[in-house]
Amino acid sequence: MARDNPIVVYLTEPRHHENSPRYPDMSDSEWEDSLPWGSICDFPRGFTMAGAPSSYEEQLAELRAKFGGVYENDEPHFKLMYSKTLERWRVLRLCPCGLSTCSTHVIPSEMDSVGELGVAFAKEEVMTMQSARSWWEARGQLVVMTPTAVLPAQPWADVCTFPAGRELRGNVVIGQETIELQAHFGDHILQENQGLPLLLQKCPCGTTSCDVHIFPATVKYEHSFPLEVHRFELQAKINGKRRKAKKVMVPVGDNFRLLNPMSFADAKQWWSNSGLHCSPIISSGNIEIQMICKCGNAFAQVPCADCAAKALGKCKCGAIVKKRKLKNGLCHDCVHKQVVECPHCKLKTTRGHRCRARMDNPHFSSRMNTTYPPLLRNKHDKKGICPDCQQIVSYNKYHVHQNRCHSGIKPGGGYSREYKLLKCFYCDYSSYDIFTLTTHQKSHITILEYECRHKCGRRFATHAAELNHCKAKHGGASVSTPSLDSFVRHKGRIVRRPAEQIKLVAQSDAQKKKDLAATRAELAKVQAEIKAVDKAMEERAAFRKAQQEKRMELALKEPFGI
Repeated sequence: MARDNPIVVYLTEPRHHENSPRYPDMSDSEWEDSLPWGSICDFPRGFTMAGAPSSYEEQLAELRAKFGGVYENDEPHFKLMYSKTLERWRVLRLCPCGLSTCSTHVIPSEMDSVGELGVAFAKEEVMTMQSARSWWEARGQLVVMTPTAVLPAQPWADVCTFPAGRELRGNVVIGQETIELQAHFGDHILQENQGLPLLLQKCPCGTTSCDVHIFPATVKYEHSFPLEVHRFELQAKINGKRRKAKKVMVPVGDNFRLLNPMSFADAKQWWSNSGLHCSPIISSGNIEIQMICKCGNAFAQVPCADCAAKALGKCKCGAIVKKRKLKNGLCHDCVHKQVVECPHCKLKTTRGHRCRARMDNPHFSSRMNTTYPPLLRNKHDKKGICPDCQQIVSYNKYHVHQNRCHSGIKPGGGYSREYKLLKCFYCDYSSYDIFTLTTHQKSHITILEYECRHKCGRRFATHAAELNHCKAKHGGASVSTPSLDSFVRHKGRIVRRPAEQIKLVAQSDAQKKKDLAATRAELAKVQAEIKAVDKAMEERAAFRKAQQEKRMELALKEPFGI
């Protein structure tokens, strides 16, 4: 039997074109008797028509009058289909997308729903899923919407009490609670409790409490730092430039609670691969998370007492500061007050003096910075002189230079020197420089984001570690180290040295290193010869002394006189 292909009849004349299907050619003889609409047409739910048209043209005219119209995007509200074999019409209701079943819109007349509200909902206009859900909620009915049905539901909060961190939110179809709980929690039981039943998971042993397995949903944490991984996610390069890194926070502790019961070994393995550089101590119903210190041992609080003591140093002025803030045994304040010869004004004075070097067109700003002095530079120059150390510094990185090199200077000269102190998420480490702090925090994370640019398979946690690897293992290929020697002061301006001059300076420095190495080798050779001569002279003196002692011994044995 051949398959019947129904004819699609468009409801609006403007939508016809040359390739549009035509109406079927039917004469009045085919419509001898007038039939009611219920026997010749299938209407959408909630729609009916009265009367008994006698001809095809009358049927089409009445259907157009009843179901005509388009949406704002010119899509029709309904679609008519006619079957020659069955001699029957079918009216399909469409959404603004032109579909009879859509994941974005709801067609109320095509939805399976029950009750008086279902009949009233079937007469509503096509709407979005959210609007349909709001329609039912406004009438005091919680439902779960699907593209083809409206199912009565209830909130998960009225079903049972969930373990901490594993609560199911939203609504669930009435009668589907057991299936959903089995899918989310596996083997479980609902224990009777005051009010709502309490959901308890079963371990692989089949019990709700076990000394061999651990229940992540109910385990107790002991930690002195947040169980989170804070890092910057590298972005893909666009036109050779990498976009700004995106901050990412992974809730490790909350993710662990979503797991099913497991053995102690599996739990320890999970925490080892969680991204935190930590060591878990697992017992029945309890997990103590300890951070691994720089010395390699795990402690509840890092750094440990020994590492904290090793990180401190003493300045010549007697101040106890961190070793990384000492420069040649001097703290920031002592370096600032050190008497040196200024490379710009050629005066022998303190390093932090107000340099009087000539500026062709000095830059002045109306914004007052009361924390540290502004950078000395000409207008529109990107480089300038730091007034605290007389180094040539980039204007865009001057605040970084101040935080790194001068955060220990005491207040004075109208500046408060109140730099913002930043603290590590995981330990007692603190720094005034955000880049230094970010690099330090990566030592608490085991995620290796930086791959070797030479594709040797090695990965590293920091960019600096990857650069050091390239210099040590690959000869420094494709690695360029920036230097302040590329900039010089010339006629009151800070300019970049020409590439040829930089190359000559590099060659001169290389030749100086080569000459110095040759001089040291020659000096070592001379020193070796001197040592050889000294050794020979010592051996000769020892031989003479031995011969003299032997003669004296023989002389004492012979009688005097003959």
